[in-house]
Amino acid sequence: MEVLLGNDTRWADIQTLVRNRDDAGYPTVYIRGNHDYGIKQEYLEGAEILNRFEIGDFEFRHGWERDAVWTLINKPAFWIADHLPALAIRIHKMLYGEMSVAPSSIAALDLYESWNLHVGAIHTLWREYADKHKKKVVIGHSHCQWNDPLLTDCGALYMGQWVEMGEHAVLRSSLDSDRSLNDGN
Repeated sequence: MEVLLGNDTRWADIQTLVRNRDDAGYPTVYIRGNHDYGIKQEYLEGAEILNRFEIGDFEFRHGWERDAVWTLINKPAFWIADHLPALAIRIHKMLYGEMSVAPSSIAALDLYESWNLHVGAIHTLWREYADKHKKKVVIGHSHCQWNDPLLTDCGALYMGQWVEMGEHAVLRSSLDSDRSLNDGN
């Protein structure tokens, strides 16, 4: 069983991966994320699309569910994106601008410090959830790799990367050497 967390891979690549796995008889679970919340089963034939998946001591979630920003805006934002896409684009431009230039180094440093606080809050909330439910939780929403006994944040998984579960979660890659998320590398 392979679990795909909504990730930063081109959609066509994900569809090809799932189709190849399905043709070979391998089951695949796709965990819906904040950028593909409205995904429908027919978009990814051969995979089971879920919000969460449990196997053994592990529970897989995308991670946005413990992100205060996404918790507030997800349903209205996705309704607008599904039903009024032109309005969604205008709102995004009003909030974030054209995003065609990189921020200055000072602005980037401020953003980095704010992001660390944001990610720390998400990780703390997921560790509390894992402790309460006696599960090892695997997420990917924050794009920041992290692992401790209760929480594995895969960061952003790209094509050629996957997570294997044993006593700890291990990030594997067909491109580099294997890295245990437990090692913090």
